[in-house]
Amino acid sequence: MARAAFQLNAEVVDKAALRYLDRFDSTVANLKRVMLRQLGKQIARELPLDEQAAAGDALRQLVESLLERYQRSSLLDDVRYATNRADALRRRGTSTRAIRQKLQLKGVPEAAVDRVLERPSDSEGDPDLASARSYAKRRRLGAYRRASEAEYTPERRRKDLAALARAGFSYSIASAALVAD
Repeated sequence: MARAAFQLNAEVVDKAALRYLDRFDSTVANLKRVMLRQLGKQIARELPLDEQAAAGDALRQLVESLLERYQRSSLLDDVRYATNRADALRRRGTSTRAIRQKLQLKGVPEAAVDRVLERPSDSEGDPDLASARSYAKRRRLGAYRRASEAEYTPERRRKDLAALARAGFSYSIASAALVAD
């Protein structure tokens, strides 16, 4: 059975975007990047070289109009994505600095990142301390080590502090996190 000829239109772009959004939550910038990459590869595979430039321009216009429509209908919402992602990363023990970086890499605007990270968290006190404690529990650092392990020496404490520092926590947060709740 022969394959149908490739037709670039709004329906093709919409189906590809909805297929992606069915599997993953996304930001506007990330969905744009994914759609241009996926459909750009298909254009390069299916169309002759002399038609690819025009098809690429048409693809960019179709993706832009699709993104505007998805934002108006709240299918794509950068603040919602940033809130959900930041909460999940905090529960996992990720520092505020690392959360900021990960959200920026996904294309969340700076204003949305600031708004999400400045809102009050679910945990009592400092959200970075709660994240650092979660990280220490998960990695079994400090007071969260197994009882069967050797005594907690100054060398082990330095290594634990270094692990927390590499994870993006300040010295004061890291040293407080190594003490049990």
